[in-house]
Amino acid sequence: MGITPTSNFALGYSLIGTQLQRQPFWPSGTPWDATGILRSSVKDLLNYLAAQLGETTISGNPVPTEITQSMQALQQPLSSVPAPYMLPSLGTFYQALPWVVRLQNPSTNTAQVIGKNGETAGFSSWMSISPEKNLGVVILTNTANFDGFEYDNLLNTLGVNLTQNLPME
Repeated sequence: MGITPTSNFALGYSLIGTQLQRQPFWPSGTPWDATGILRSSVKDLLNYLAAQLGETTISGNPVPTEITQSMQALQQPLSSVPAPYMLPSLGTFYQALPWVVRLQNPSTNTAQVIGKNGETAGFSSWMSISPEKNLGVVILTNTANFDGFEYDNLLNTLGVNLTQNLPME
């Protein structure tokens, strides 16, 4: 597409030693595009979360049943994540195709939280949904060196815990 940096893009930073350093803009059209160059808007990501939660209409447009069924299939756990990669105190985690799934009830595959994090030079992201609560959260930062547990801590600091019973309005 030939996207170039403009005022519409955030500048990215990474922690190098003890200093935050500006990271160069990663140009489109490189072999690395599929590994993390997602250029989207907050509105797009919220629409994606709504679709992952099974909404049948998004921004006034119907979501085809096939897309909803495909998204739900991608949320199904395929294998457990071994303890060295997840903290046992946080529960049992499973790998779905693109998601990490923490199950509320392993015998029925009822998901408590489904999430995904990622990072490229100067940027990190975290997305999580709770199908039971019909709740989703996206956190985007222009700083690398975050991980999923840090996002959980940030949400807890903000008073959002996807695993607790939250009042829904």
